[in-house]
Amino acid sequence: MYIFTREGIEELEELIKKTKERLRKIIQLKAEAHSGQDGWHDEGFQMFQREETMLNKRLSELQNLRCNAQIIEVEEQDEVVKIGNGVVVEYEDGKILKFILDGHVITPSENRVSIYSPLGKILQDARKGEERILYVGKIKRVVKVKEIYPPSLAKTIFSKE
Repeated sequence: MYIFTREGIEELEELIKKTKERLRKIIQLKAEAHSGQDGWHDEGFQMFQREETMLNKRLSELQNLRCNAQIIEVEEQDEVVKIGNGVVVEYEDGKILKFILDGHVITPSENRVSIYSPLGKILQDARKGEERILYVGKIKRVVKVKEIYPPSLAKTIFSKE
């Protein structure tokens, strides 16, 4: 199962729709490029064939995500880090990172971190002031939770930045 917020599943469904539209367009262009010739020896036909293959694979991956999606409702709280919360963390070197913890993230964004990412995994259920250890390869980094915002406030704060 892949965990999604309601907004995340809407984003996934929109991407599936756009991918299907693009695939239909490519199939149409490929048919026009073929137009009775030996398509396998035509550069344009081959280009459309490659793109069709790539889009079919992507569409299959997206549909698999949708079929295995679990939609959760975010909880309006700021006691522990959970999906939907705005989080401010500080690394041991003083670097500050601000983001919203999200479920499965389809489109990467500077202000969203997935629970499936290394940082997202270690921060789940952390409390304000708590330190967690993040391993990136052989590098060990200490991450401290500075602030936790409830989902309603996080959307307002982090959408402006």
